[in-house]
Order: sequence, then C-alpha cells, then structure tokens
Amino acid sequence: MNTSGSDSRNDAAELDRFLQVLFAPSDLVEIRVIETYDEQDRKRSRQLHRDWLARDQVFAQFDKLSQWTRAPRFGNIFFGVCPRPQRGMGKKADIAVVRTLWTDIDDCSTDEALERISRARLPRPSLVLNSGHGSHCYWVLDHPFAISSASDRQRIERLNAALGRMIGGDHTQDLSRVLRLPGFDNVKNARNGAHPTACRIAHCDDAKHSLAQIESLLPIAASDAGTAQLKSTERASPMSPALREWAMTELGKPSDDRSKRDYVVLCELHAKGVGAEEAWECVRSHSKFRDRGRSYFDTTWKAAAFNYPSENDLNWDIRTTATQRIDDENRNAHAALEHWPDPPAEAAYYGLGGRIVRLIEPHTEADPAAILVQLHVAFGNVVGRGPHFRVEGDRHFTNMNATLVGATAKGRKGTSAGRVFALLSSIDNDWCRNRVISGGLSSGEGLIWAVRDPILKREPVRAGNKQTGRVIDYEDVQIDAGELDKRLLVVESEFGGVLKVLAREGNTLSPVLRRAWDGADVLKTITKNSPAKATGAHISIIGHITRDELRRNLDDTEILNGLGNRFLWVAVRRSKCLPEGGGAIAGVERLIEELGAATAFARSLCEVRRDADARALWHKVYPQLSEGRPGLLGAAISRAEAQVMRLALIYALLDQCREIRRPHLEAALALWEYCERSAAYIFGDAIGDPTADAILAGLRQDPEGLDRAQIHQLFGRHRKANQIDRALGVLLQMGKARITREETNGRPRERWFATPVGSAWNGGGSLRPDLNSHISLNSPPVSGAQHTAVRDFAAAADSNDAALISLNSLNSQGAGSPTQVTVPGSEGLAATAVSSSRMSMGAVGDALGCEESELSEISSGRPDGEAGEEQSESEGDVEWTG
Repeated sequence: MNTSGSDSRNDAAELDRFLQVLFAPSDLVEIRVIETYDEQDRKRSRQLHRDWLARDQVFAQFDKLSQWTRAPRFGNIFFGVCPRPQRGMGKKADIAVVRTLWTDIDDCSTDEALERISRARLPRPSLVLNSGHGSHCYWVLDHPFAISSASDRQRIERLNAALGRMIGGDHTQDLSRVLRLPGFDNVKNARNGAHPTACRIAHCDDAKHSLAQIESLLPIAASDAGTAQLKSTERASPMSPALREWAMTELGKPSDDRSKRDYVVLCELHAKGVGAEEAWECVRSHSKFRDRGRSYFDTTWKAAAFNYPSENDLNWDIRTTATQRIDDENRNAHAALEHWPDPPAEAAYYGLGGRIVRLIEPHTEADPAAILVQLHVAFGNVVGRGPHFRVEGDRHFTNMNATLVGATAKGRKGTSAGRVFALLSSIDNDWCRNRVISGGLSSGEGLIWAVRDPILKREPVRAGNKQTGRVIDYEDVQIDAGELDKRLLVVESEFGGVLKVLAREGNTLSPVLRRAWDGADVLKTITKNSPAKATGAHISIIGHITRDELRRNLDDTEILNGLGNRFLWVAVRRSKCLPEGGGAIAGVERLIEELGAATAFARSLCEVRRDADARALWHKVYPQLSEGRPGLLGAAISRAEAQVMRLALIYALLDQCREIRRPHLEAALALWEYCERSAAYIFGDAIGDPTADAILAGLRQDPEGLDRAQIHQLFGRHRKANQIDRALGVLLQMGKARITREETNGRPRERWFATPVGSAWNGGGSLRPDLNSHISLNSPPVSGAQHTAVRDFAAAADSNDAALISLNSLNSQGAGSPTQVTVPGSEGLAATAVSSSRMSMGAVGDALGCEESELSEISSGRPDGEAGEEQSESEGDVEWTG
C-alpha cells in the first residue's frame, strides 16, 4: 500500500493508461527514483535508483517501485519523457525520437491550466497530470519526430519553451527531462513531515497533434538551444499620458491590500498593450514595486499576463472613470471606420457564378460574397494552369488567393466553403479528394513538396558487385515519383497561424507563396536538405480569420506589400439564421452541368485577350486602379490591376467566352470594389509603421496635442530622434497629423495634433471617390492624400492654427512653379501650392466645400500670406507643399 492510503490497483491502472498513451511497446523508458527535500533553507535531492525498462516492464514493476516511495526512503518516481535508445543513455544528445511536447506548470490546478491553454488559443493537451503541486501537460504527436541533428533538438526544445512561456510553465524544455509518473505519490520533503500528495491523471482524451500545427501557433524567437524565449504575439503599444497618470494615481492611493491593487493595475496596463519594460518604468517608484524591486514586478506581471481579472472581480472597481474615458475616446475616434462595407453591386453576380450564388443563398447562413469569392478561387484552381492573359512578358493564370475575414468567429466562413466544394466535387471529384488540403501551411518546402516533381538521385553504376565493384558510369535513379497533378488549393481555417509563421525569421513560406501567385515556372528553395522542386505549379489559398485576430497578427506594411497584396480581402458575416439548416436545393443539377461544361471549355484554352469594348473600359479605369493608397490599406490593395484582370478572366471562362468582354470586366470591377471596401473595414486607417501608429494613437488620446518631448515620452524615450522624425513625416504626408509652431526665446516649439478621423482618405467608400467627378475621364486621378492636404489646409485656416501647411512628400507626384490659393473667409492665411497636372481647382473646391469661382489664385506666395505682383502662368492645378 502507498503512503496516501489510496487503492494500489487504481494507481497501477492509471500508470498503465499513461504509459499506453505516451510510449510504444518497444520504447525503452528511463526510470529514476529521487528523494527531494529541504535542508537549511535550500532544496536538496539525491538519486536512490535508476533503471531502463520497456514500456510494459514499467507496469510490471509497479509494486517494486511503490516500495521506494515509503519511509524511510521517500523516493519520488520520475521517468524520461523521451524514449531512450538503449540502457545507460539519458543525455539530450542521446535522444533519437520525440513522441510528445510537454510543459510543467507549478502551483496550478488542472482547471486553471486548461483555462490558460484555452486563453492562449492552443489545442487541448492529450494528457494533463495533477502532479500534487502543479500540472504537467502533454501534447502527444500524431507522428513520432525523429532527431537527426542538433537543429532538430533545438526545434523541439524551442517549442517546449514557447508552450511553457505562453501558459506560465517552468523551464522544463530539455529533451533529457524527467517528470513524475502518475500512480505514485508525490513525497516531496516527506522526511521533514510534509504530507504526501497524489500524482494522478486529471485529463486524458488520447488526442494526437500535428507538430507543424502547434509550431504554427507558437511565435518563437531564434536563440540558443533550450533557452528560446517567446516573442510577443502583439506589438507593445506605447503608454498614453492619460493611462500613465491613472496608473500612478491608483498606486499612490492608500490600500489594505497593496499586492492585489498592484496586480490589477498591471492587468490594466497589460490589457492596453503596454510592454513590460515601459510598465516597469511607470510603476517602479510606487507601492510595493519600490520596496521589493524588479523580481516582485516580474512575478506580478507574469500573473497579470495569464490571469486578467473579470468584471466580477472584487477589485475590478479600481478601473476608474479615467480608464473608461480612454476607452470611450478610442471608440469614438474610430467610430467612422467601423461600419460594415456595403454589399457587392449586382454586377458582381453576373453570369454562371452569380446564378449559383443566388440559387444557394436562400438555403445557407453563409454570406453571398463569401460563396461568390470562394467559387471563383476554387474554379480558377480546378481549371488548372492553361488559360491566362499576358501583361508584357508575364503570364497571369487563374490561380487566386482570398482571405475571408469575419467580424466574429460566427461569420459562417467554413459553411460557405462547404457549399462551393459540394458543387465542384460533382465536376472533379479527384481534385476535391486529393488536391484540396485543409490546413498545414507552415513552410515553403512543405508547400513545394505537395506539388513536387519526381526526385532523382545520381547513383554510380558498378561493374560486378553492386556494393564494391568499380564505378563505370553514373545514372539517375528515381527515388520519389512526385505529384503528377500540379493543382493545389489549401483551405486554412486558422489563417492566424499562417500569419505567425510568416512573421518568423527565415521562414520560406512567404517567398514561395509569392512566386506561386506570380505564376513562376519553377518553385524551389535553396535549403540544403530540401531537394524538391515544382514545375508548373498551380496553387491557390483560401484563408479564414476573424478581424481582431488579423489585426493582432498583421500590423506590418512589409508583410502586406510582400504577400498580402496577392490576396483578396473579403469581409463576411452570417447572412441569416436557419435553425434547421438549409434544405435541398432544387435546380442545382442544371447549374452543375453548366459548371462542368465551363470547366472543360476553360481547360481547352491558352491565352485569352480583351475585346475592343473591354480594352476601352480598361483604359478608363486603369489609372484609378493603379493609383497608390496610404497605410496598410494601400499595401493590401496595391495589386488591384492584376487582381481585377484575373477576376475578369474567370468571369469570361465561366461564361465560356474565348475573350474577356466588357460585362466580364464590369463584374470583376464590382467584386473588386467590394474587396476594397472590405479591406478598408478590416485595416481601417492603420499605417503599418509601428512608430507612426503609436504616435497617432497618442495624439488621438490627447486633444491638446503633444510636443516633441511628450512624443518621445510615449516610448519611454526608447526611440531614436530620426525614427520619430520619419514617423511624423509619414503622418504629415498622409494627412493624419498637423503641426503648429509656438514662438519661444529660442527655437520655435512644435506641437502636434491628430487630424479628425475621416478628414484623411480612409478608403471606406467607393473605389473612385466622388471628388473625381470634377475630372474629365482622360485626366489623371486625384489622390486621397492630396484631397486630405486641401481639407487639412481648410481646417488649419478655420482654426487659425497655421498659415502654412507643409506636405513636402507630395512633391514626388510632380511639381511645377509655385502658386498660392486663398480660402474664402480665411484672411491672411495662405497655403503655398505647387502647380501640377495631378489636381484640378475643381477638386480643390470640392475638398473645401466651395465653388471653383470662389477660389482666388494669387502669385508666388510668402509665408505671411502677402500676395506677390506677378500672376502664375499655371492655372487650375495645385499641389500642396512647404
């Protein structure tokens, strides 16, 4: 009997269950018996016994092992988590196979451990043990991972470290790790009278996990093996002055429980996205942080990161009206950007695709736009790498990528995909079964492997004995047959994991996806251990994600410029509530027959061109499609021309036309306009420059503006002056900030203000803004930044903030001789303007809300607003500059 008095048969059964899940019958398990105790305020341990047993032998030795846990030995039974290759081996360099990932969380109940795992959006573990003083979590792998190099060992240890960091685990990532076996008592410090506690299985579902899937959920920093640290999944936001003031005020108040008060304050800072270092700088001189130092802060901060208090928490009233006001201001500032985009115009539902959507729509909760876009992407993939159109020397095929972005997890994104594939399975069942893959995007090498060419290896031809004979020649031997079908559609229902993979340094997925979309003839990497290549690959991606998750993981313009502009961004939501689900669809057989005919027709084509009417329309819309936009939104839609033409090509193929006609292009433009409105809703007015976004957030939180010193303080003075200068220039260029200068005894003092949300172009409306109605069809379009420049000049004039609005960066669009424009009712104020063919006086009038005739053009300007004597030769076209 064991010391806790529990039933030994139950203990043995629990041990057997654990071993069956974690090990194969042939695995060799290392067993260690170790006494752990306290002596003179120090933790001590001594090894009593060590053995190596086959899995079933461990169970057979249960009674003998139980003897070690009793007095006077008080041995704790540990096992090597990874199988050992042979007796006597237990170092991490000896490990040859890994069957599970794991972490150890001290002083944490099973329920709390599972809650942390759920909050971290990690898969539920296969096993959770209550170790007696904490929880051990195991994610059993669906396939054993073979260790063949030091990099393989580092990979597993980094994953274990990242798992532990995300849920507050200990540093137990090493491959040689031993942990407690269930079924035996935890007799830690029993020699000093500590009462034994049971180590038992608290959760077991026998689930198996993909290593690649877990890896995709864990953003990992490159570092030395075994000491990897988790990178933050969200960029730290700078602390606003209002939030800093609130925190210091709360920490300065009298409290009966300073520890709880400190904890809730850090919870609030963490929830606002403040980084650990800036939080420490804010609180270090207050409350118990001042008395107990950095170690107390680190412990409290770690707890705050994993245990954010609920609204029912007794201490939640510490959230004062100051923080509520900050929340309200943030919500109000962005209210204009939060409206759901208008649905696609009816023209988008042209042809066979539109008829399919209209037939399905009454029988599904899915968004019609989601069905339409996924139908086009899937059809473009199923027809293969044949039909295409040319742009100079490049061929554009029908492979497209799309990301469906729901406002919530209830956007019915997966439902819409299911409807599409149910149709296409009737057309090409082999494609649906073998060339449509759910998830798994983790590396460029893996993607290439799914469409790889046959792999050949150069082997020597020997005379006589095939092993030792003389080499007389060499021949190519096929060692892998490859994939004959080069079509591949990957449906990523957890696209957030892919974004985390893309952010990982050195990952090859992004360049391979880019080249695949571009239609590269050959896909390959230069990775030493990946000899596979793919010729003629035809790859499409459909991603599903929520808007909040997308914003957390994609705030970098570089990522969007590199890959995001090769995706259609589509806002989707639940269209209706059908408690009984959709019923049978009458008439679908006829549409399936048409879809099959369109597929066969498309596969017979090669190059497809526009007809005369389509070319004429293309010439009209091309300048507007190719016009650049600011911020993350501009980066996301910067390949508008190519995306529209690919959509038009698919509309033509569904129509069984050998050329792209005007209705096909009009339909493509209508669908693209919805994608652009969706992108505006998804990305809002984010800039994609972390420093500029942080400054803009700070400016919006303080209506009285910030001077240079206060802007530096937003970052705890941890940003270089040239970084802040560049970010301010970006804000000024995009019309999101304005500047005033106050005279002092020395250098003028700058004060920066955020322009009202909505005064800068944010893409929330039509593809072509109303201001373009002032321009003839043959004139170049007006950019959103120019429109903003004029409106901001008006705002400055109305408020007498400045007589000169500087927007030097707009000069890159074309500058001529200087002129000046005065605004009615703004005596003494003027903006220096530079003549340009880019902006008409009609557009200036539209931006300022007055007639063109009311604008008074004056000659070369002076900063004080006095008019010169000579009239500018340039009339009607202005561009703002400093």
